[in-house]
Amino acid sequence: MCEEIYDCTTVRDVDGKFIVTLPKKEHIIRQLGDSHDIALRRFHDLEKRFAADNNLKTQYTEFIEEYLAMGHMIEAPEEDSRQPLYHLPHHAIIKPDSTTTKLRVVFDASCRTSTGVSLNDGLMVGPVVQEDLLSIVLRFRFRRFAIIADIAKMYRMVKLNSADQPLQRILWRKSANEPVTTFQLTTVTYGTASAPYLATKCIQRLANDAKHTHPLAAEVARKDFYVDDLLSGTDSIETGNQLVCQLIDMFNSAGFSLRKWSSNNLELIDDVPSELRDNP
Repeated sequence: MCEEIYDCTTVRDVDGKFIVTLPKKEHIIRQLGDSHDIALRRFHDLEKRFAADNNLKTQYTEFIEEYLAMGHMIEAPEEDSRQPLYHLPHHAIIKPDSTTTKLRVVFDASCRTSTGVSLNDGLMVGPVVQEDLLSIVLRFRFRRFAIIADIAKMYRMVKLNSADQPLQRILWRKSANEPVTTFQLTTVTYGTASAPYLATKCIQRLANDAKHTHPLAAEVARKDFYVDDLLSGTDSIETGNQLVCQLIDMFNSAGFSLRKWSSNNLELIDDVPSELRDNP
């Protein structure tokens, strides 16, 4: 059923970006109760952490401001009593060893509402649509030249149907002197049960859409990605150069950006801008 929902509802906008619909268990979604109060309590707890750690507050605010600037979050319209709503509590995960994002905001879609039902209870998880990691690694090790990269902000590059966005509301304010404002997230969101399926399914759909125009890239996208990580390679420099060019062009066509490029032969990534290469 999850696959049927995706196939029937997924479209691409004028810029080529995917727009998906949450695969919902409608009878459970209708049971969602009040989630505002618990989300507000959790947000006040977060503000107490901010008061004790100014660096955390600065990084968290920058993360949310980026969400707004990129259009991945908008101020929520007035509530419609006929429409189910869900407020996502959120908190920070710190990754000090990350070469890109040190702080990630995690949204808690498993937080129960007043009826004991959470958003994740009402979402289908979906099947695994990528190959298993062992197969990917084994193929990778057989190739002469290694090519790796990852997709920047993969989940957030997939848009969410506007009708489902009220299920992804959050509370936020930059300062304790301001009123708490309700926003809603406009893209696939880390922490929701269906997010891994929706994002990886879009990679598979992209590969299928581009199999005639970008044959090398389409085959690699279909078989050599583990979530957002590319682990691939080739046995010749010429084929490798074609593959890298096709991958960049194909993923750009859907609004995805490949970064952290690395290889055991730098000729393969000569044309990749330096800011998109991984640190040695």
